[in-house]
Parts: sequence; C-alpha cells; structure tokens
Amino acid sequence: MAKCEKRKKRGFWIFMAVYAVVVLIAAAFGLSKFWDYMDAYEDSRVKNTMEAYMAELTPQYICDRSGELIDSIDHGLQSEEACAQVIMDFLSANITYARKSSECTDTRTVYMLRTRGKTIGKVELVPQGEERYGFSPWVVSKDSFDLSFLIGNQAAITVDSTMQVYAGSVLLDEGYVTATALPYAAVKDLYGEANLPYKMTYTAGPILGELTLRAVDAGGNTVEIKEESDLDPYLDNCTQPEIQELDTFMRDFVRRYTRYLTSRIDTRQENYQKLRPLLLSGSSLSQRISKAYEGLEYGHSKSDTITDIRINHLIDLGDGKYLCDVSYEADTLGKDGVLHHSLNNAWVFLVRTSSGLKAERLISY
Repeated sequence: MAKCEKRKKRGFWIFMAVYAVVVLIAAAFGLSKFWDYMDAYEDSRVKNTMEAYMAELTPQYICDRSGELIDSIDHGLQSEEACAQVIMDFLSANITYARKSSECTDTRTVYMLRTRGKTIGKVELVPQGEERYGFSPWVVSKDSFDLSFLIGNQAAITVDSTMQVYAGSVLLDEGYVTATALPYAAVKDLYGEANLPYKMTYTAGPILGELTLRAVDAGGNTVEIKEESDLDPYLDNCTQPEIQELDTFMRDFVRRYTRYLTSRIDTRQENYQKLRPLLLSGSSLSQRISKAYEGLEYGHSKSDTITDIRINHLIDLGDGKYLCDVSYEADTLGKDGVLHHSLNNAWVFLVRTSSGLKAERLISY
C-alpha cells in the first residue's frame, strides 16, 4: 500500500515537471512569436527605419560620397585633402531630417537632410520583402548628397601686366591668364605708336569657400584693384626722380612750344632758338616745327600766355623713352583783348639723350 502511494506521488511530480516544461516551451514559443510580431511592426514604421539610418550616418560617409564635387575644384589652389576638410568642418553641426510630403507615395517615402540651415541631401525609403503579420518592412533604397552650395564663384582680376596675382598664398602662373594685351583706356589710340603698358586678366577657381585674388606690384606691395577700374594710375610707372625730371621738362616745353607758335613776328626767331634745344634733332616734331617757322610770320595776329599746366600721366616706355600726357590752358591776347582758351591736351613722346631729355613727337587730342 505504501509502495503504491509512493509511485502515485512520483508520477504526479513527473507529470508536473513535464507539464512545466511544456508550459515553458509554449511560453517561449509564444514570446518568440510576439517579439517577431513586434519586430515586423517596428520594421513597418518608416520613421524607425530612418532613425536607424541616421544613427549610422557620419560626416565621413557624406564626404566619401562627394567625390564628384571635390573633382570639380581647382586643385592647383585647393587640394583634395583641403576640400575634404572644408566638407567635414561644415558637417560637424547636427544633421536633422524632415519628411517631404510632396514626394511621398504609398510605396515611397522621402526625407530631406539639413544642417546649418542648408539642405544637404535626400533619403528615399521603400517597402521591401514579403509581408509578415500583415506588415511590410521599409528599407533605404537610395540616398544622395548635394554640397555644391559650398563652391564659391570663379574669381577674376585685371591687373597691369607687370603685376603678379596670388590666390591666398598661391602665385598664379600663365595658365590662369584668360586675357592678354588689354589696352589702357587712356592710351588706347596710341598702341600703334609705341610699346605701351597693357593689362591682363587672371581667372581662377572654383574652390570650396570664398576665393579672393590679390595683386602684387614689382616692389612686392599688395595693390588694391577696384572692380571695373581701368587701372589708369598704374600707367604712371616712373620713379620719383624721373617724375620730377619729366614734370620740370614738360612744363618748360609747353611754355616754350606755345610761345613759339603764338608769339608776334618780332620774337619768332628768339622763341624758336629757345624751343630748339628741347627737340630731338631730326625727329618728326623737330621737322614739323622747322617747316612751320616761315608760315608763322604771316599767321601771327595774337599771342597766348599759359595759365595752367597739368601733367596727367608719365609713362616709362623703356630704353630711355617716355610718354607724357599733358593738359594746358592759355589766355589769348588779340585785338579785342584777352580771351580764355579752352583746355588743350597732348601726348608728348620724349627720348633721353646724352644731352638730356628731348621731345620726339607730339600728338594733340
């Protein structure tokens, strides 16, 4: 009887153990199904997929995807490494995303990526794979990035041909020259007369960021070039001693020249002899003055007195030659009294000789 009772108890506990195992297995199976269901549900939520994408998104990934942008940069001015650093620095701020409803459908969801107030890319998600528990999982189908707004415009600068141009610390070579032998407006009609200074244009870029070009003169000094400037001041390339010498010569020459052309008959010979030492012997101007000598005897009825002389430009043409732009005004004394002349302008070509400066040509304008 006792043995029978013991067998019953043992059977009961075995049954309970088996039952417990079965229950645990059923519970584990049920839990696995539940979590599988929850996974399917979570995968079907587009925002969760996007959050997972954002968790993996790094500035380096975007930079690596920006190869075409980096290739478009002038690497003579900005290396690939420097471009990548600009991109990485820009992407160091927090990147956010927002759904773009206008591009979304039942089978396509689009998010725009932004940072620092700029849209930097687009992410597209689509449902993929078989449904589980009536849910379809969403995956990233493609992403794209556009950082072209980081590209600065090309920069151009027009300078005197004797100047050098720098982009940052980089000296631009002739490969950046896009226009040569550009005439100065002030002397545009005289380029057939002499080897005159000219301008040239450099064009550089683009780079990531702002590009500025800097002009440096022959003395190594940075020159401020204003936009749309004709650079006329840089025509005056003479040294200070040359400026003083040329200025003195030109003022003396204008007075003697005007006095010779307009004085009365009784001073004609005297004025010619005063002007003659300032003329280059055998030059076109010397011959013209000489031929005019006889005609002046019949043409003089009034005389001029210089009231103002202005030296506009003094240009060193090289090889001891100079071009001077001069303006002058005079009072004319005639039978009706003193009259004020309008402004007279002339280009005077000078030559340095062993006996000093001489006037070679004069062109009125």
